[in-house]
Parts: sequence; C-alpha cells; structure tokens
Amino acid sequence: MFTIASEVTVENGEMIFREDGLGDCLYQVLSGAVVISGTIGDKTLVMEVLRAGEIFGEDSLLGAGARGASARALGKTVLGVVDTRGMARELAALSPALRTLFESVFARLGRMTETAAGIKTLRRETRVEKVWSLYLDGDGQFKKAFSREVSAQGMFIKTPAPLARGERFDLLLRLPGQTDPLAIRCEVAWNRMETDNPQDFPVGMGVEFVEMSAADTHKLRDALAE
Repeated sequence: MFTIASEVTVENGEMIFREDGLGDCLYQVLSGAVVISGTIGDKTLVMEVLRAGEIFGEDSLLGAGARGASARALGKTVLGVVDTRGMARELAALSPALRTLFESVFARLGRMTETAAGIKTLRRETRVEKVWSLYLDGDGQFKKAFSREVSAQGMFIKTPAPLARGERFDLLLRLPGQTDPLAIRCEVAWNRMETDNPQDFPVGMGVEFVEMSAADTHKLRDALAE
C-alpha cells in the first residue's frame, strides 16, 4: 500500500516535471489526469494519459536521476506525493539478484513504452557526478553551495536552503582550471527540504538551465567530458 505524504494541486497545462530534469518524487493521480510525453527532434509525442489511481515517476525509486519523460497536468489535477523513504528501504533490503531483476523489468518497460511512442531511448544529455563550487544569487548576494549530478541542461545543488519550485535565479559556476565563472540563469524544477538520509538524498534542489551563453555551454560540456 502506498503512503501519501502530501497532496499538491496543479492547474491545466502545468508542468509537473520535464524530460531529462532531475527529480526524486513518486506521484499518484488522485483526481484529474496527467499526460506523459517525450521529445524526438522538435516534436513532442504523447506516450500515455494517466487517470486517477495510477502511479508515475517510478524511475526515482531506482536512483535514475534524470527523468525519462515529461509529465503535465490535463485539466485541474490533484496529485499525491508518495512517501518513498519506506519503499526505498524495502528496495535496498532486496538481494542483489532480485534488485537487478526489478531494475531490468523497469528498464524494459520504459524501453517498450518509448519504442511504441517512437521516442529515442538514449538521453540527450548524460548526467555525471561532479562536485563543483558554485554561488547562488539571493537578494543580490551570492551564497556558496555545491553541485552533485550535472549535465549541460541542469544539475542537483546541495544546499541547506533550497529555493521554491519554479523560482528563477542566477548562478555562478566555477569550473576547475577556469578563471572566470560560468553565468547561468536557472529555474528550480524540484526541491528536497528535509531528509533522513543526507548521504544518498541530501537537502537541496534540482535546477534546469534556462539561459546560458554558447561559450559557457561549450566550457561546461568540455568539463563534463573530463
């Protein structure tokens, strides 16, 4: 039985999470509907429409990091945010062989869904573990924080004071060997305000890069490839 930790209401057309965005939330549709979609080239293709009672965001249970598809509300929708802490502990307690089996089944179902919709299974951007110093602009003052998972499209920022979902801010990212920091405009995709497992699930926020110069993007890609 799923335990609902909280409920959130989203309006028609509101994005719940974006493809390749960071996130660790698992949701259940309580009322309304959710459209799951993916992109190929410049086209957005609908993969499925979820109704009341259905679960989505299950890739978060396996620590997949980046989302494999986008989720958007269809009509005014109420979502239950599932308490994944107990589920994660149960999953971690499985034998290595059984956990591998579950991961294989999840991956296979994901590939089947994407294939049926005509979606490429390879991610557009690879996320890698990088611990870099960065500065968040809050009220005109930059506060130090650290990166965790990073791609050319976004990152998870470990910080004791994560911002609200949807909030935009400026970020200065100092790459190893670079004198001048990268200047990036970001938007908070999700946040984690508290945790009982700070090592694996630290307090912080997943952000998406919404504005960055071509030169800085090139520098970031080079740093990620090192």
